[in-house]
Amino acid sequence: MKVYSPADMAVMLQLKPATLRKYSALLEQYGYKIGRNSQGHRYYRDEDIITLRNIISGNNSGVSLEQSVQNVVSMDQDSSMTNDINSDESLNDSDIEELKSMVQEQSDMISKQNELISQLSDRLDKQSEQLSQQQEYINTRLEERDQALLQSMEDKLETKKQIAAAEESQEEKPKRGFFSRLFKKDDD
Repeated sequence: MKVYSPADMAVMLQLKPATLRKYSALLEQYGYKIGRNSQGHRYYRDEDIITLRNIISGNNSGVSLEQSVQNVVSMDQDSSMTNDINSDESLNDSDIEELKSMVQEQSDMISKQNELISQLSDRLDKQSEQLSQQQEYINTRLEERDQALLQSMEDKLETKKQIAAAEESQEEKPKRGFFSRLFKKDDD
């Protein structure tokens, strides 16, 4: 016997959970038995789907909610089968086809969701690869910059050494006086 949680039922019947609780409480009020687990939470069976669909149909056709519930419960009590027994005879062909259609729709939605998840995963992989390439580019550029700075510092240090050596060599030569330099007279 297949059982459904209230959340599953709400999705299948396209109802809000609060609306499903309201319908279920009204059914129970009029004597319809909805299964409960050991914690007292409701669970639903296939025949409950049909019962709730009949209430929704009656309500949509202009019958008041209470009258619709009463009609469904009285039909259920008049029938030879109760909602405590799951029987294939209780399902008519249109209900079975409707359930098959719903199962197919859900299967299609799951397939589409899986496809979207796969596409998103592919996008994330591509973005991850792009980020890795960008980080590699940044690291390469930083290395090149560091090498250029180091080379520049080495060049400046070499230039300073050359200037210092030139200054030392200038200091070693005796200084010539103003007039000797003016008249380019060499003392050597």
